Amino acid sequence: MNKRGSSISVLDFGATWYEYRLARHDQTTQNVLLNEPDIAHYLNNPFYLGATIGRVTGRIKNGRFTLGGKQFQLQQNEGATTLHGGPHGFAYLQWEGTILSTDEGDNYLQFSRQVDQSLDGFPGTMTVTVTYSLSEDDIVDITYQAICDTDTLFSPTCHAYFNLNKDNQDIRNHDIKSNAQFVEALDEEHVPNGILAPIDNDMYDYRNFKNVGQAIKSIIDSNHGAGIDDTFLTPAGADVTIRDQESNLTLQTTADRNGVTIFTANGFTPTMQTNKGAGKPFLGIAVEPHILSNAINLEGFGNMILKAGVNQTYHARYHVSEGV
Repeated sequence: MNKRGSSISVLDFGATWYEYRLARHDQTTQNVLLNEPDIAHYLNNPFYLGATIGRVTGRIKNGRFTLGGKQFQLQQNEGATTLHGGPHGFAYLQWEGTILSTDEGDNYLQFSRQVDQSLDGFPGTMTVTVTYSLSEDDIVDITYQAICDTDTLFSPTCHAYFNLNKDNQDIRNHDIKSNAQFVEALDEEHVPNGILAPIDNDMYDYRNFKNVGQAIKSIIDSNHGAGIDDTFLTPAGADVTIRDQESNLTLQTTADRNGVTIFTANGFTPTMQTNKGAGKPFLGIAVEPHILSNAINLEGFGNMILKAGVNQTYHARYHVSEGV
């Protein structure tokens, strides 16, 4: 908790971001994250609510890639595809949590884990830490660090879902803006096919604020999907803004990766139980910075290779503020 009274909480299962509770100007607090009521729901969490994703975010075609002249076959968990690190990815692991304090009195939540090839199929034994911090300005910084004993892949993210409404409305009343100018084109299995499609006043053009509900409708009407579930090229680093004019809240997400996936919870079902009620499509919006999906199999789509002995660090920042 910071001096303003804002706070975050994180679960050690999946290093899962559970709450982002903002101190409002009217002396109330508001949690802007979707979460579930108990650990049983997180053990069966097909939509990865709040979870840390890794070793690799997004989809890997046929669960297969070549590294150092050797082909690796991963476990597949979405048809023939490996999604979000596979069935034994970071989201499904128990992490060791620690509270760290600085001399200035700042606190950090750090989660550590060692993952080896026998567990998730990726090469090498990796030591990874995920550190959450909350500033006095209500900025949440997530730092990912990893080192491995052999060349491997590393492209993590946070799969938090945001809903800025004070009540239980879905996010179709929100607006979205992004610095992306290209979107990854997909094959029939929803895996990037190596084409970056330019955004030009079409359904994916969020260079100026666009109503999320209208964006979803455009995608559905054009038979391109059930809502937003796409990865965008952000060569200067991800910069996505979500705002809700009714609650007067704005979320800005920035990160140091060349891609960002935006997902409007299109497949949520009533069997899910959340703090916003039973699951339903569009109940939240996820903003997931990462290296472009399937980049290991696509030339020029980004480098997700972590070289042996190199300590790699990535950052993502989430800032919810009052005033739009």
